Amino acid sequence: MTIKKGIKYTAISVFSLGFLLFATLIVHIAVMVKGKKPLASEHTQLARIDFPQNTDPSVMTKVEQSIKSLDGVQSTYYNPATQILVYAYNNKVQNAENIYQSQIVARNINALKYTVSAADAAKGCPAMNNNSFYGRLTRTISAIVN
Repeated sequence: MTIKKGIKYTAISVFSLGFLLFATLIVHIAVMVKGKKPLASEHTQLARIDFPQNTDPSVMTKVEQSIKSLDGVQSTYYNPATQILVYAYNNKVQNAENIYQSQIVARNINALKYTVSAADAAKGCPAMNNNSFYGRLTRTISAIVN
């Protein structure tokens, strides 16, 4: 076998393997997005309240319990080391501003509601870049199969 034939067979093999892998990716995306139903936690959002270091632990316990008991609040987590309270809520039922006003401002507790900066909000979801190759490919295949 000559060197030209060896290079030719190698090139054909590499391109064939690349094509098969790309076809596998397309089929995988199509199977994953075909007939996709809404996510179970589609309306779940997280919010955060930062407390100063000198906040009484009993006050924190009461605040956490009262937030957890509100309609639409799914869970709460308080980290005593950082003095941060994070809670998940259904944004169809509640919103973070109402929770903050009713539980923190109304009780006159010194705490700050965490607000995402405009620069971070403009970036969108950090888990998926919709302008990346994979994001555009997923949108295209989803539009074709759905």
